[in-house]
Amino acid sequence: MILAWLQAEIDSVSFQQYLAGEPPDPAYLARSLKAARTPKLNDAEQNELRRRIITKTHGFGLGMLSFEGLANDVKWRKAHVSSAEVGEMLYARRHPAWAALAPVTRKVAEGATNVGHVFTGDETNMLVLALALRICESSPRCRCPRSSASSTRTGAW
Repeated sequence: MILAWLQAEIDSVSFQQYLAGEPPDPAYLARSLKAARTPKLNDAEQNELRRRIITKTHGFGLGMLSFEGLANDVKWRKAHVSSAEVGEMLYARRHPAWAALAPVTRKVAEGATNVGHVFTGDETNMLVLALALRICESSPRCRCPRSSASSTRTGAW
């Protein structure tokens, strides 16, 4: 679970800037990138580095931040969920962007409804829309909307 969480964030420029620190420590960032991108699950040093990163950035094992209210011995497992079930999930992180997108329920469905017209003040809108497009393109069952350049335009401009 820790590796999956880190892999989900490692390519974010802002996450890498945070990891590099101030002043930047390129060697630490390089070790972090390697631990995420080419993981060795039997390497105790890499495992500890990944755990430290997720603890620092998300409060893992401390019951804080994204892990507020969760026990330290949570059992993680993979599961297949439907789009409707994903829509009922809550945003884990109490980041201002998620509060802007889903101010009433914190549900993913509310955020998805708002992501195209509620500006979060940062790069979240573009990241979410780009991710949605990649998911759509990778799924044979998903029908991606056509770009406006290739669709027939009707109505007044």
